[in-house]
Amino acid sequence: MSKNQIQDNLFVGSVHHLLCSDGVKAENMLNLGNNSLSGVIPECWEKWQSLSYLNLENNNFSGGIPRTLGRMRKIESLIMRGNKLQGKLPASLMNLTDLEILDLSGNELAGSIPSWVGTKLSSLRLLNLRSNKFVGKIPREGHEYMYNSILQLMRLLDLSNNKLVGHIPSELTTLIKLKSLNLSRNHLTGRIPEKIGDLKELESFDLSLNKLSGELPMSLSSLNWLSSFNINKLCGDPLSEPCSMKTPYTDHEEDDGSHGVDWGLIISVVSGFIVGFWVIVAPLIVSRSWRIAYFRFLSELRNMVHDVTHKMFSR
Repeated sequence: MSKNQIQDNLFVGSVHHLLCSDGVKAENMLNLGNNSLSGVIPECWEKWQSLSYLNLENNNFSGGIPRTLGRMRKIESLIMRGNKLQGKLPASLMNLTDLEILDLSGNELAGSIPSWVGTKLSSLRLLNLRSNKFVGKIPREGHEYMYNSILQLMRLLDLSNNKLVGHIPSELTTLIKLKSLNLSRNHLTGRIPEKIGDLKELESFDLSLNKLSGELPMSLSSLNWLSSFNINKLCGDPLSEPCSMKTPYTDHEEDDGSHGVDWGLIISVVSGFIVGFWVIVAPLIVSRSWRIAYFRFLSELRNMVHDVTHKMFSR
């Protein structure tokens, strides 16, 4: 058997015996997602070096990301979102050079985003680190190689809902194949890079709930496919309010972390993400690992739209 799938059940407890026993037979696909499994993810992944797909999403795993995951050199999809994982990204993950999908969103991971994510994971197409506790700046000056090494493949980049600071690096504009870019809910400052219009294929672009200011770059007008665009204290065309009437963020305007509830913004963000993810449908048709990994994710997005609209109209 080449597949081991026990997802979408009510299994509880540790997975140590399942993964680490002497008689375990390694598969090339392991899906334990959407259960109630808990405890620390064990350090025995050297037994699973033939894996190309690993899904541990939406469980109650805690502790750090195992270093031995770096032994799985054939892995193409690594999905561990929706757990309680903590700590930094282990450097051993840089060995996963065939990795196309890395989804660690919805955990409690911290530290800075290491540059090897771009320099070593050269096959990466989808990077989702949203809703963690990453800090520091998005790598920029002196890290052009980070972006140049992945610009031919990257389709989705989501670093939203972390604690990132500083300016949006201009090097991001070299990721010319991006379909969806989400940097919302951080503490980013300054202006949108002038060459943002170089991202000709961008369809979903979310910068909301940061501390950005200044005029919109003229190059934005060249983003013909853009269907979702959420911004901050910005001004100029195509916004209705001229720059003379706008003031940049000040320290007194820093939010308290709650951000309030803006239903219009929520609907816009959710709609934008649906569009952003659907533009990946074409690659899903030809990539089995993408198709398996995110078919369920699209279904969950539809459910989220239904929940948001239901709450809005029942108020």
